[in-house]
Amino acid sequence: VHMDRYSLCRYFMQNQGVTVMEQLKQIRIAKAKQFLRYTSCSIEEVGRMCGYNSASYFGKLFREETGRSPYDYRKQHSC
Repeated sequence: VHMDRYSLCRYFMQNQGVTVMEQLKQIRIAKAKQFLRYTSCSIEEVGRMCGYNSASYFGKLFREETGRSPYDYRKQHSC
């Protein structure tokens, strides 16, 4: 893209209103919500499939984004 890393991150922030890492976190959590709703994978597996090696860290970020734990989200939204 003919930009250094700093310029690209600044450009992304100016045009998207969030950092690259924040956008990535939002995409991962959205995918985790789908897995929690439509699969029977364990919460730890869902976290790993979404790029989180630590189940506790995944739970912490999920709770920050959604206001509830992955377990509570699954219980509330399961089909």
